[in-house]
Amino acid sequence: MRRLIILILLFSRYSLPAQTVDSSVVADYEIKEFLKDVRPLIMKGAKFILSEKTEYNQAKEILQNISKSDTGLTNKDTEFMLGQVDKMKDIIWNSKFIGKAIFIKAERIDSIFRNLKKDGGWKLFRKTYGSDFYKMSIPCFCEDKQFAFIYIEYYCGGLCGEGGFKIFKRQNNKWILFDFGISWVS
Repeated sequence: MRRLIILILLFSRYSLPAQTVDSSVVADYEIKEFLKDVRPLIMKGAKFILSEKTEYNQAKEILQNISKSDTGLTNKDTEFMLGQVDKMKDIIWNSKFIGKAIFIKAERIDSIFRNLKKDGGWKLFRKTYGSDFYKMSIPCFCEDKQFAFIYIEYYCGGLCGEGGFKIFKRQNNKWILFDFGISWVS
C-alpha cells in the first residue's frame, strides 16, 4: 500500500503537463466543413480526382507574397495562415477531409507523366482514372476564421491546366469567393 501511494505521488508530480491548444491548428472537422461548402466553387467536373499529397510549397510561397497584393488580408492574417501551412505540410488528403473523391498517390501521377510522352501519359491517365485531376493545399484560416485561403492546381491535358489561390470569406455562415489569383495557366 505504501508503494502504491509513493508511485501515485511520483506520477502526479512528474506527469506530463496538460496539453495546450494551438489556435493556429485547424481541426479536421473545420477543414471538412469548409471543403463541403466550397467544393462547387473549386471543382470543374462531376468527378473529383485529387492527388493525395497536399500542395505545400506553392501555398507557402503565395502566402508569403500575398500580403503585398490587395486581397483584404492583413499581414497578421497571412502570418497566422503561414503558421498553419507549416504545421500541415505532411497531411495526406483522404475521405476524412473530402468525401466522394478519388485519391491518387502523387508518386503514381508522377510516374504516369514522367515515363510516358505527355500525350501518352494523358491517354493512360484518362483510361485509368478520368479526364482531369487536382492538387490542393490544406485550407488556411485567419485567426477569427472569417477568411480562408487555399491553393489549387487543376490539370486537364498536356497544354490544359491552371494553378492559383482562392480566398473565401464567411458571410451569413456560408463561404463565398472573395478574391483569387492565377499563378500559371497552360
